[in-house]
Amino acid sequence: MEPSECAKRVYIAGPIKGMENGNRESFLTYARELARLGYTPVNPWDIKPSHDGPCIGLEVEHGDGTHRYGCYLRADIEVLMHCDAFTLMPGWTNSVGATTEMKVALAIGIPRIVLRMESE
Repeated sequence: MEPSECAKRVYIAGPIKGMENGNRESFLTYARELARLGYTPVNPWDIKPSHDGPCIGLEVEHGDGTHRYGCYLRADIEVLMHCDAFTLMPGWTNSVGATTEMKVALAIGIPRIVLRMESE
């Protein structure tokens, strides 16, 4: 998929939980590469849950401590549904969130972009 003026928001799916510093540096590396290629990267680290109801999902708190894991995943999927494509980072198969995001994207017809990173 080549970037165009109408279709270029690319969601980055990858492992966060259990990774050093939440894998932030790898997400930033992928975002920089997507931007270099002319895409608009969508980094889940930039997505914050916002809801009025109770927190949902796993009991373990995640992120800033005010929301639970399910709150973040729900917000991420909501943003993903408005993207034009997605990409998967190494380790995504070990991530419940990234696996869920990939399945949702494919189910609703969002194409995958495969990035060849030098470090892989």
